[in-house]
Amino acid sequence: MGWLAYSGGSETTNVHPSITPESLIETGALVIEAPLPSDFRAATLLEVASLHPTPSLLRVQSIPGEGFSIFISSGGNVFHALISHTLVARTDSFRLTLNWDATTGDGLLSIEHPGDDALFTSELTGCIAMSGALILGALSEMRLPDAQKELDYIGFHQGPLSVGTTPTLDYHTPVLTAQGYRKIGMMKPGDTVISASGDIVPVLGVFKKVTPAFGSYAPVRLRAPYFGL
Repeated sequence: MGWLAYSGGSETTNVHPSITPESLIETGALVIEAPLPSDFRAATLLEVASLHPTPSLLRVQSIPGEGFSIFISSGGNVFHALISHTLVARTDSFRLTLNWDATTGDGLLSIEHPGDDALFTSELTGCIAMSGALILGALSEMRLPDAQKELDYIGFHQGPLSVGTTPTLDYHTPVLTAQGYRKIGMMKPGDTVISASGDIVPVLGVFKKVTPAFGSYAPVRLRAPYFGL
C-alpha cells in the first residue's frame, strides 16, 4: 500500500481512505524530519492523545544527553524506546524513523542526518500496533502553527521503510546510454550507460524509494547547463 498518511503542514496532508480511528497498523513505519533541538533543554516534538475507540498516546521527545524518546500506548499495551546520537544542534535537521512489527514485537529506531551518511540505529522489542486514531491525530497536530515550527513533516508507511542512503534522482531524469538518453526509471540491471569518463559500463542494480516530497526529500529543480538544458 505504501504511504498511509503524511503531512508537511496545513495545506499538504494526505490520508489513505483505509485509515479510520478504529484501524490498527500491525506493521509499519513512522518517520519525522525536523530541526535538531538544543542540547540544553528537553523538547516535545510530537504529542498526540486519543480517547476513542480506546485511550492511546504517541509522544516523541528530545532529551538532553540521552537522545530521543518514543512512547506509545494503546489500550493496555505500552511501548517505550530510547536512541542516542552524536549529532549537534548546529546540524540543519535530522530524520527519525520507527519501524515496528507488532506481530513479532521487533522493530528498529533510527536517527539520520540527511546531509551526510550519519546513521544511528537501535534494535527494539515489545513493539505494539499503531492505532488509526493516533495517525489521524498526528496529522491534525501538523495543522497547528506550533507543530509546524517543530516538524518539517510526518509520515506513516504501511510495512517497513528502509533507512540510510537513498536514491536521489527522479524517475524521469535522463541518463546517457550508447543509444542516447533514457529515463533513469526505465533502467534495469544489465543495461549499459556512458560513465563520466566516457566508458560504457553496466548497471549493477536499481534502487527505488517513494517518499513524501517534504524536507530533505523535496524536489530540487536543476537548470542549465545540467543534462543539456
